[in-house]
Amino acid sequence: MLTGLLMYINTLLVWTQSRKLLSFSLIALMTLPISGLRGQSTINFTESKLIIESNLKNYEFNVDVALSPSQQSRGLMFRLKLDSNAGMLFFHKREKVASMWMNNTYIPLDMLFINSSGIIVHIFYGATPHSKDIISYNYPVRAVLELAAGVVNTHGIKVGDKVKNALFNNAD
Repeated sequence: MLTGLLMYINTLLVWTQSRKLLSFSLIALMTLPISGLRGQSTINFTESKLIIESNLKNYEFNVDVALSPSQQSRGLMFRLKLDSNAGMLFFHKREKVASMWMNNTYIPLDMLFINSSGIIVHIFYGATPHSKDIISYNYPVRAVLELAAGVVNTHGIKVGDKVKNALFNNAD
Protein backbone atom coordinates (compact mmCIF):
# COMPACT_ATOMS: atom_id res chain seq x y z
CA MET A 1 0.00 0.00 0.00
CA LEU A 2 2.80 2.44 0.87
CA THR A 3 4.58 1.70 -2.43
CA GLY A 4 1.37 2.42 -4.36
CA LEU A 5 0.92 5.68 -2.46
CA LEU A 6 4.47 6.78 -3.28
CA MET A 7 4.03 5.85 -6.96
CA TYR A 8 0.83 7.91 -7.07
CA ILE A 9 2.58 10.96 -5.57
CA ASN A 10 5.46 10.56 -8.01
CA THR A 11 3.00 10.42 -10.92
CA LEU A 12 1.36 13.59 -9.68
CA LEU A 13 4.73 15.34 -9.55
CA VAL A 14 5.66 14.27 -13.07
CA TRP A 15 2.31 14.88 -14.80
CA THR A 16 0.93 17.85 -12.91
CA GLN A 17 1.88 21.29 -14.18
CA SER A 18 -0.34 23.28 -11.92
CA ARG A 19 0.79 23.81 -8.30
CA LYS A 20 -2.83 24.27 -7.23
CA LEU A 21 -3.83 20.89 -8.58
CA LEU A 22 -0.78 19.26 -6.99
CA SER A 23 -1.49 20.89 -3.62
CA PHE A 24 -5.14 19.85 -3.79
CA SER A 25 -4.20 16.25 -4.67
CA LEU A 26 -1.67 15.99 -1.84
CA ILE A 27 -4.17 17.36 0.67
CA ALA A 28 -6.75 14.84 -0.54
CA LEU A 29 -4.21 12.03 -0.17
CA MET A 30 -3.37 13.05 3.39
CA THR A 31 -7.03 12.70 4.38
CA LEU A 32 -7.25 9.09 3.19
CA PRO A 33 -7.30 6.45 5.94
CA ILE A 34 -3.99 4.66 6.32
CA SER A 35 -5.17 2.10 8.83
CA GLY A 36 -3.50 -0.59 6.73
CA LEU A 37 -0.13 0.91 7.68
CA ARG A 38 -0.69 1.74 11.35
CA GLY A 39 0.63 -0.72 13.94
CA GLN A 40 1.15 -3.67 11.67
CA SER A 41 4.90 -4.11 11.59
CA THR A 42 5.99 -7.72 11.43
CA ILE A 43 6.47 -9.48 14.74
CA ASN A 44 7.41 -13.16 14.65
CA PHE A 45 6.21 -15.70 17.17
CA THR A 46 7.52 -19.16 18.01
CA GLU A 47 4.98 -21.93 17.54
CA SER A 48 4.57 -24.60 20.19
CA LYS A 49 2.35 -27.57 20.94
CA LEU A 50 0.20 -27.22 24.06
CA ILE A 51 -2.09 -29.81 25.67
CA ILE A 52 -4.91 -29.15 28.11
CA GLU A 53 -5.60 -32.18 30.27
CA SER A 54 -9.24 -32.25 31.27
CA ASN A 55 -10.86 -35.01 33.29
CA LEU A 56 -12.76 -35.94 30.14
CA LYS A 57 -10.07 -35.76 27.47
CA ASN A 58 -6.79 -34.17 26.37
CA TYR A 59 -7.04 -31.28 23.91
CA GLU A 60 -4.09 -30.32 21.71
CA PHE A 61 -3.50 -26.78 20.45
CA ASN A 62 -0.87 -25.19 18.23
CA VAL A 63 -0.07 -21.88 19.87
CA ASP A 64 2.05 -18.88 19.11
CA VAL A 65 4.20 -18.03 22.14
CA ALA A 66 4.56 -14.42 23.24
CA LEU A 67 7.66 -14.06 25.41
CA SER A 68 9.11 -10.62 24.64
CA PRO A 69 7.44 -7.31 25.54
CA SER A 70 6.88 -6.52 21.84
CA GLN A 71 5.30 -9.93 21.23
CA GLN A 72 3.11 -9.57 24.31
CA SER A 73 2.05 -6.06 23.30
CA ARG A 74 1.01 -7.26 19.83
CA GLY A 75 -0.63 -10.54 20.80
CA LEU A 76 -3.48 -11.41 18.46
CA MET A 77 -4.05 -7.82 17.32
CA PHE A 78 -5.01 -7.36 13.67
CA ARG A 79 -5.65 -11.07 13.05
CA LEU A 80 -8.92 -11.78 11.34
CA LYS A 81 -9.37 -15.44 12.32
CA LEU A 82 -8.20 -18.01 14.83
CA ASP A 83 -8.69 -21.73 14.27
CA SER A 84 -10.36 -23.74 17.02
CA ASN A 85 -7.12 -25.70 17.60
CA ALA A 86 -4.92 -22.58 17.75
CA GLY A 87 -4.20 -19.87 20.28
CA MET A 88 -1.60 -17.61 21.84
CA LEU A 89 0.30 -18.26 25.05
CA PHE A 90 1.54 -15.17 26.90
CA PHE A 91 4.28 -16.57 29.13
CA HIS A 92 5.93 -14.42 31.82
CA LYS A 93 9.40 -14.85 33.37
CA ARG A 94 7.77 -15.06 36.79
CA GLU A 95 4.27 -14.99 38.19
CA LYS A 96 2.55 -11.60 38.07
CA VAL A 97 -0.92 -10.14 37.98
CA ALA A 98 -1.60 -10.23 34.25
CA SER A 99 -3.73 -7.57 32.59
CA MET A 100 -5.08 -8.05 29.08
CA TRP A 101 -7.23 -6.02 26.70
CA MET A 102 -8.78 -6.39 23.27
CA ASN A 103 -7.67 -3.17 21.55
CA ASN A 104 -7.23 -3.82 17.79
CA THR A 105 -8.24 -7.46 18.31
CA TYR A 106 -10.88 -8.56 15.82
CA ILE A 107 -11.62 -12.02 17.24
CA PRO A 108 -13.69 -12.71 20.38
CA LEU A 109 -11.52 -14.70 22.80
CA ASP A 110 -11.60 -16.88 25.89
CA MET A 111 -8.67 -16.18 28.23
CA LEU A 112 -7.26 -18.84 30.55
CA PHE A 113 -5.08 -17.65 33.45
CA ILE A 114 -2.50 -20.30 34.39
CA ASN A 115 -0.21 -20.64 37.43
CA SER A 116 3.43 -21.80 37.45
CA SER A 117 2.40 -25.44 37.77
CA GLY A 118 0.32 -25.23 34.60
CA ILE A 119 -3.02 -25.27 36.44
CA ILE A 120 -5.84 -23.12 35.05
CA VAL A 121 -6.86 -20.85 37.94
CA HIS A 122 -9.29 -18.50 36.19
CA ILE A 123 -11.18 -18.28 32.88
CA PHE A 124 -12.59 -15.16 31.24
CA TYR A 125 -15.18 -16.11 28.63
CA GLY A 126 -15.93 -14.21 25.43
CA ALA A 127 -13.75 -11.11 25.54
CA THR A 128 -15.29 -8.49 23.26
CA PRO A 129 -13.30 -7.42 20.17
CA HIS A 130 -11.87 -3.87 20.27
CA SER A 131 -12.78 -3.39 23.94
CA LYS A 132 -10.40 -1.28 25.99
CA ASP A 133 -11.68 -2.82 29.23
CA ILE A 134 -8.93 -4.44 31.30
CA ILE A 135 -9.28 -8.20 31.74
CA SER A 136 -7.35 -9.47 34.72
CA TYR A 137 -7.23 -11.94 37.57
CA ASN A 138 -6.54 -10.67 41.08
CA TYR A 139 -3.75 -13.15 41.77
CA PRO A 140 -0.35 -13.67 40.12
CA VAL A 141 -0.20 -16.10 37.21
CA ARG A 142 2.62 -17.37 35.03
CA ALA A 143 0.75 -17.28 31.74
CA VAL A 144 -2.43 -16.40 29.90
CA LEU A 145 -3.70 -18.57 27.06
CA GLU A 146 -6.00 -16.98 24.50
CA LEU A 147 -8.32 -19.26 22.51
CA ALA A 148 -11.17 -18.49 20.13
CA ALA A 149 -14.33 -17.70 22.07
CA GLY A 150 -16.45 -20.80 22.63
CA VAL A 151 -13.60 -23.33 22.49
CA VAL A 152 -13.44 -23.56 26.29
CA ASN A 153 -17.15 -24.38 26.58
CA THR A 154 -17.11 -26.70 23.56
CA HIS A 155 -14.37 -28.84 25.12
CA GLY A 156 -15.57 -28.53 28.71
CA ILE A 157 -12.26 -26.98 29.81
CA LYS A 158 -12.49 -25.67 33.36
CA VAL A 159 -10.60 -24.20 36.30
CA GLY A 160 -8.33 -26.91 37.74
CA ASP A 161 -7.46 -28.46 34.37
CA LYS A 162 -3.74 -28.76 33.58
CA VAL A 163 -1.89 -27.08 30.72
CA LYS A 164 1.13 -29.04 29.47
CA ASN A 165 3.87 -27.28 27.51
CA ALA A 166 7.67 -27.20 27.57
CA LEU A 167 7.60 -23.71 29.13
CA PHE A 168 5.90 -25.14 32.21
CA ASN A 169 8.52 -27.96 32.33
CA ASN A 170 5.73 -30.51 32.29
CA ALA A 171 5.52 -31.62 28.65
CA ASP A 172 5.76 -35.34 28.04
